[in-house]
Amino acid sequence: MRKIKQLYLYLKQLEQVLRLRSLSDEELSVLKQKLSDSENEHVVALTRMVQPNMNERDFYNLMVPIERLLDVTPEDESFEVTHKDATNKKAATAPVVFILDHLRSAYNVGSIFRTAEFFNLEKIICTGYTATPDSSKVKKTAMESAENVQWAYEKDTLKAIKNLKDQGYNIYALETSSNASNLNTSRIEFPCAFVLGNERFGLLKEVLCYTDRTFFIPQRGKKNSLNVSVCSGIVANEVVQQWTS
Repeated sequence: MRKIKQLYLYLKQLEQVLRLRSLSDEELSVLKQKLSDSENEHVVALTRMVQPNMNERDFYNLMVPIERLLDVTPEDESFEVTHKDATNKKAATAPVVFILDHLRSAYNVGSIFRTAEFFNLEKIICTGYTATPDSSKVKKTAMESAENVQWAYEKDTLKAIKNLKDQGYNIYALETSSNASNLNTSRIEFPCAFVLGNERFGLLKEVLCYTDRTFFIPQRGKKNSLNVSVCSGIVANEVVQQWTS
């Protein structure tokens, strides 16, 4: 296993090289040798995949089985799309705010920022102990998208809701409560704010009491819950479609 770990470290070096240029014949030769020296029949079999002019997709076909063998979790940056972001003018900002109420995971927060930037939502408000873009973990998952999203921090979730209500926003909750309406078949009024609750506990009753309406995402499988960052994407897609139609 020690040799396989050394091989993996070499693969990580080559991964960075491949983002800049093609691998040289010498690098490919060393890679083949390290695969052959691994003393693992499954790893040795991967030598057939080492070919001149390997692109990143070919390289990951070789690297991922070794990650699985070592039970390694790739860093979030490994999944960043490699083509350049659009340079044309962004579409009009959708009058939609996300209020993140006491989210525990900074990685979920970063993912929601990435979603909000993709759909060009108006703003994100972090409340309670929700991490903000000042957190390195949020920055890591947001992949620079937080720089293009307006955001604020408010310790008290109810105060954040009240401030938006005073500005004329419709306040919506996303929760699987008995009085919730189907998000996909309901009409959204703009401007609006969606309150997204804690990953484990959801939203407190006192928060739900201050919202104008509660929505649920219709379930078709057996599991009755979704990751909050996944929920944010579903909500953003639905509300932006309604706003632009």
